Amino acid sequence: MTAFLLIWSPKKWPWPELPDFARRVRAGEAVADTWGCGFARGILPGDRVFLHRVAAEPRGLFGSGYVTRAPYEVPDAAYKRGYRLCIDFVVDF
Repeated sequence: MTAFLLIWSPKKWPWPELPDFARRVRAGEAVADTWGCGFARGILPGDRVFLHRVAAEPRGLFGSGYVTRAPYEVPDAAYKRGYRLCIDFVVDF
């Protein structure tokens, strides 16, 4: 099994749903989400992911999960190529 680090910067990407997201995970719910994965096309369902907070305290790992859908293209005009890659994953801790 391969593992990947998913980076989150609250300075760049607000995540107002995070407190509710965390509450649900702590209650034992497997919470699904989508995340941008840069150019990484080799991520496979079942691979582990770890959520890492950067750029603002508290920094560090704050969650983990597993990939449920391999990278797929999402239209995005902000990117030169016209799309970005995303994965779907479930947070289990």
